[in-house]
Amino acid sequence: MSKNNRSVPEGTRDIIFSEAKLEREISERLAAVFEAAGFSEIRTPAVEYYDVFDYPGQAISQDEMYKLTDSSGNLIVMRADNTTPVARIAATRLQSERLPLMIRYCQNVWRISRGYSGRRSEILQSGAELIGAGGLKGDLICLSLALDALRSLGAEYKLELGCVGYYDALIRSLPLSDEEKSEVRRYVDAKNTVKLAAIGRKLRGSDASKGFDRIRRLPLLYGGGEVFKEAEALAHDNEGALGALAYLRGLYDALCSAGFGDRVIIDLGMVHSIDYYTGTLFAGYIEGAGEPVLRGGRYDNLIDNFGRENIPAIGFAINVSLAADALRSESEPEAAPDVIIHFGGDDIKEALKQADMLRRDGLRAALSCFDAPAQTIDFAREHGIKKAIIIENGDARTVETGKEAE
Repeated sequence: MSKNNRSVPEGTRDIIFSEAKLEREISERLAAVFEAAGFSEIRTPAVEYYDVFDYPGQAISQDEMYKLTDSSGNLIVMRADNTTPVARIAATRLQSERLPLMIRYCQNVWRISRGYSGRRSEILQSGAELIGAGGLKGDLICLSLALDALRSLGAEYKLELGCVGYYDALIRSLPLSDEEKSEVRRYVDAKNTVKLAAIGRKLRGSDASKGFDRIRRLPLLYGGGEVFKEAEALAHDNEGALGALAYLRGLYDALCSAGFGDRVIIDLGMVHSIDYYTGTLFAGYIEGAGEPVLRGGRYDNLIDNFGRENIPAIGFAINVSLAADALRSESEPEAAPDVIIHFGGDDIKEALKQADMLRRDGLRAALSCFDAPAQTIDFAREHGIKKAIIIENGDARTVETGKEAE
């Protein structure tokens, strides 16, 4: 029987050397952006009780969760989403803190990747949550932070902006089952016009046919400020949709006046499959990534599930793993040490002294594991280490290996 002791589970991977360095650098850049904006760091357990994620409109389907049982037989899951544990903390440990809460994090989530989708099951996320700030001002604070975070990644970027209220108002008026509405939502968010057209044909001649024609056009409502005129005509006399659209226009105009007009795109077909979003939605893209590296939105009802009601909130998470994949071609390889120090068995004290002095000067100094000086010099040449210090019987000499890493 074959063993899996030489491989990793589907959807996971080893992150080594320059890849690990790039993910760390991205995480540090994002942390600096969030910290400069006044957001404080938290960390939550890698495992949570299943009940934390079991609520109406839950963020992640239970089929996507890694499930375990603890020693008492309780069902627990690997952290599948970061916003939900933050909401739990806001309703429990931080319930006496004055609002708003400005929270940041950088930690993994685990989601089962079905089949051969190529998606990761283990994802490093860095995010920020603004809890207790509702309305236009809260949205602007969070969106401007998201734009700053995208800019810090160092690649060309765009932010798509939508509003779930517009879609909800249109779909609410249609005589469709909850299952049908869920299916339509997935297809709208995926911009799958073929599937939407097929549903439209099934509804032809029914009471829902005319209203569904509006839904079918949502993926096409994409672009700059000109989108609003078409969207108003599409909403017609639907007051809920028109109200959501007016709010979104105010938000877009404010971002344009703040200098973000060339970075923000309106997308009324963005409705997200996560049901806890209640208003503003947004997604961020960088050059080189084929899907959003940033997703976020307003979730004014989520914290209610943990016993603290009427707390508005908005936030976002950046997929550091995906951002690193997009930026990898432009990243610098892992640098070789500047110096390698060879020493005999009795020269460890002097070797450590030399290494400490070099490191204090900002150089990368490695200690050699080899027994013979020639082996150390050969290793230095093979790995692009430009200098070797050879310590023998208390005496030190320097050898210029003369080769840099390619």
